[in-house]
Parts: sequence; structure tokens; C-alpha cells
Amino acid sequence: MEGDRGINVKVVVLAIALLASSLICGARFFEAPQTSLGSHTYPLDFDNQTLQQAIWNDTVKEGETLFVQTGTFPANLNVNKSLTLWGWSKYATILDGGGVGSVMIVSASNVKITGFTIRGGAGYGICVNSTGNCEISGNIVTGNVYGVTLWYSTNCTLSGNDIKNSYGYNFGIYGNAHSHYIHSMDASNTADGKPVCYWRDRHDEPIPSDAGYVAIIDSTNISVRNLVLNRTQGLLVAYSSEVTVENIQFVASYYGVEYGVRFLNTASSVVQNITAQISNYGIILNNSTGNTVRYNSLFGRVSVSGGIQLQGSNCNLIADNMIKNCTAGIYLSQCLNNTLVGNTLTMNYHGMDLDIGANGSIVFHNNFIDNKFPAYSALSPNSRFDNGYEGNYWHTNYTGNDTDGDGIGETPYEFDVDQQDNCPLVDKWKEERAFRPDMDYYVEANTTVTLSTCSNSTLASLRLDRESSRISLSATCGYSGFLNITIPRRWLDGPFQVKVDGNAFTLDNDNCYAILDYTLIHIDYSKGTHTIEIIGTQLGTIRGDLNGDGKVDLFDAVILLVNYGRTAPTEEYKLNELNN
Repeated sequence: MEGDRGINVKVVVLAIALLASSLICGARFFEAPQTSLGSHTYPLDFDNQTLQQAIWNDTVKEGETLFVQTGTFPANLNVNKSLTLWGWSKYATILDGGGVGSVMIVSASNVKITGFTIRGGAGYGICVNSTGNCEISGNIVTGNVYGVTLWYSTNCTLSGNDIKNSYGYNFGIYGNAHSHYIHSMDASNTADGKPVCYWRDRHDEPIPSDAGYVAIIDSTNISVRNLVLNRTQGLLVAYSSEVTVENIQFVASYYGVEYGVRFLNTASSVVQNITAQISNYGIILNNSTGNTVRYNSLFGRVSVSGGIQLQGSNCNLIADNMIKNCTAGIYLSQCLNNTLVGNTLTMNYHGMDLDIGANGSIVFHNNFIDNKFPAYSALSPNSRFDNGYEGNYWHTNYTGNDTDGDGIGETPYEFDVDQQDNCPLVDKWKEERAFRPDMDYYVEANTTVTLSTCSNSTLASLRLDRESSRISLSATCGYSGFLNITIPRRWLDGPFQVKVDGNAFTLDNDNCYAILDYTLIHIDYSKGTHTIEIIGTQLGTIRGDLNGDGKVDLFDAVILLVNYGRTAPTEEYKLNELNN
């Protein structure tokens, strides 16, 4: 009986302690989970033991629950049993890594973690490592290098976690199999106060504009637009298709952005207009086919940074990206038939690295500027650095001549052992180009007029023949070409004729029209080198230039107002004027 009364007293004391701590912390009264096995309370049941020792204690069996009272406990834990770890209050039950290692590594399956503040990890706050069926809920994970990470694990559930203030990323996920991305997470999880969007099996939807983390799994026709992502591992698209990712800015944390966008087993998708300062890779394509990566600006932060990486990915278009200060601006390995065009690669260790098995790559119209090694492709002999007509711009590395003035050097540029660009460009590649020749003779003294073009071709040898009212230039391309040209009407006015290699090109209202001071003309042609002539019928005239000074301004408006409503004089009026 005395023993029973002692047990009862302990139960009453424990209940009072629970209630008091609950009231002090402002939390709801602790409600124990229903367990079929035993439960234990730390530190009450574990005299002079650390929390790690309590977890490893033989008295705590697989499947049991370990309650942790309020307080701050040093923690660099390895949870290697299937346990429920239950904190009495997520605000007052604190596991502190002390700036050393990770706070909690979960290496067993069927582990549940709820009700803690987890902070101070020099590695992970929580890392579920190569296991599955774990549940993480109702925690505050703050001030760690990495918040919550799922590492090669399956079928985990996350809910109600507030992950914030990480020095690296708040939430991360790694895996090399489909099952490693099968998890359940909803928007009750937040990253720096913004919802975690971990979407699986979703279709024909846009990601919300306030997302703090984005992963798209087993989905189609999802759009991700106009986000600013901070403290993020990156934006993940896996086992999906027809996904559009555009206008995303990644704000680097202390450790930088691990990667900007990763496509894994993803097809027929687009990633464009991404801005990122990266610590690992800007954009990664793993086993992904038929995607477009374009108009992105990627800047390396440390020496191991890579701009765009393709591994096991085929038939993708990598176009018009700006990549600077990386170990490799663009890196390909075990890939087939990718096209790399219009990229500017600046101040990288390797501008472009086509490694083992990067076969069938076509590389042209790229600008290689101030890279330590412009390009490497000795292990991918079936790739080529020109399209048969045009190659790439190699800045000061190329010293050949362009004697015929077509914009393409006569001498191939050898950039690697037995690897060369047969058609190197002598000027920096730009799809949009503004020609500014000296117009003093043609128009008027001290005046420069701009002729703007947009084309997928190499343009060179621009001429304006004032006497014959003719603009001529050379256009070279290795595929069907086009030229959009904007002509100032003070240079040359219509009606216009166009000739391609001496043959008339038909103009109509769809490909030739005037807008105020300019005429816009669109011209199409086949691959090869062509001479284009644009012939006007009037020089220096602009519709509305009533005083003939080459511009439409207030003076022309005054002339119009003074003469508004007048009609041409009759022959009788003219005769009377002469007689008088």
C-alpha cells in the first residue's frame, strides 16, 4: 500500500508539472498520443543522462514514445530507433545544436518528431537519412545551416513546420529514384513564413505567387512565374512535363543558392529569365528531354560553381544565357543531340565542357570571352562547334582574318586537341544589333543615325548608297534565316523593294509597314550566305515633315494649324494673282 501511495504521489506531481509548464509557456495542455507500447519522459526518467543516451537506452524500445519536457537541451542526435519524440511545447522544448554538427539525424524508419524548437545546427536541423515513413510535424526549425532535409528517403509526411532563418536553405530534398520524391507535404509548412508548395499529381495550375519553396512532382502543365525565393535549395521539377518556370529571382543566403532550377526526368518544359548567384549549379537537367533553357543570368559565387549542367539529357535547347565566374559555364556529360546557341560565357574556368558521351552537340553563335580555357570537347568527338556556315565568337583567342567581309573568319579556330570551330565569328554575336556608320556625308553634319536589326543570322558588310537609295548587307545562317530591320525614314523612305541575291522578295502589309519615323521590314531566306538589298524611292522624307527639316515637331504642327481647312487654289485664282 505504501508503494502504491508513492506511485500515486508521483503521478499527481507529474500532472501538476505538466499543467504548470503548459500554463507558463502559454501552450495548450499537453495531450499524450495514443500508443500501444510504453512511453518515457525525459529528463524525469533518465537521471544524469543526455537526450542521446536516453534515446539509445535499452529501456526505450522500438515503437515507444519519448516525451521531452520543457527546457533547452544540447542535441546532436542520431535517432536510430523507430520512436515518437514528442516535445511538450514547440516554443519551450528546445533542442540546441550549439553550432556543432547537426541537431538531429534520423536513420530509422517510422520515426515521428513533433513539438520542438530545433536550432543551432552547423549542419542540418533535421535530416531524414536514407529511410522512410517518418513524420515531422508541429516544429520550429530555425537558425541552422540547413533546416529540414530529406536525404534519399521515401514516404515522409511533413505538416505544420515553421522552417526559417537558415544560413543555407530552409528545406531540401535529394534522391536518385522516383520513390525518393514520394512524400506528403502541404502548405501548413512554411519557409521563412511563406508556404511550402510540394505539389504531387497536380495538373493545369499555377503555383501561388507567395510560395517560399517549390517542388513539382508527377505533374503536367504547371506554371511557376514571378517569384523571389530566399534561403532555398532551388526549384525542383521531377517526373513531370509541360512545366513553365520563368521570371524567378533567387536571393543568395550566406551559403548561396545550391542550385537554381533542377529538372529531373522532365520533358517538354521551359526554364527562362532566371537570375541566381549560385554556390553549386544554376540550372541542372538530369535525364530530361526536349526542354528549353533560355534568357537566364547565372553568376558563380565560389570556385566550384557551375552555370548549366546536363547529365543524361537529350535533345534540349540551351540558348541566350549569360553565365559568368563558374568552374564550367556549360557542362554536358552522357548527352545526345543538344543544341547550344547564343550563350555568352564570361570569366569561367572552362567556358564550355563537353565531357564523356556528350555526342551530337551543335554549338554556334556563342560568345566565349575571357575564360581561362574557352572550351573542352576532346571526349565528345561527334560534337561540332559550327552549324556548317557559322560558328562562335572567341574574343581575343581568335586572330584570323575576314578578308571577304562576311563576318566569318577564313581560318578555323582550334580550341582543343583535334577540335576546332570551322567558321569562327569575327564580331561578338548579337541577335539584336544596331549599326551606326558615319552618316555625316549622307544626312547632315554631326549626325549619327541608327539602323537596328534583329536576326538569327550573321550580318556583315552594311552599306548605304545614297545615290541609288540602296541599303545592302550580307546575311549568313546555317538554317532558315530571317532579318527584321528598322530603317529611319530620314535615311530612306518607301515605297521599298527588297532583293535577296538579286531576286525580288515580295513585300506586303504584313512584312513592311511604317510607324511614325521608321519603316519595319521582315525578310526570310534559306540557309547559306546571301546578299540582301533594300531599295527605297525617296530620301530623307518623313510623313508629316511639312518644313522638310528631317523631323516631325512643333513647327510642322504650326504649319498644319495655319493652313488647316485651306484648299488648293484654282487656276482662275492663280491667273488673277499673276495679273495683279
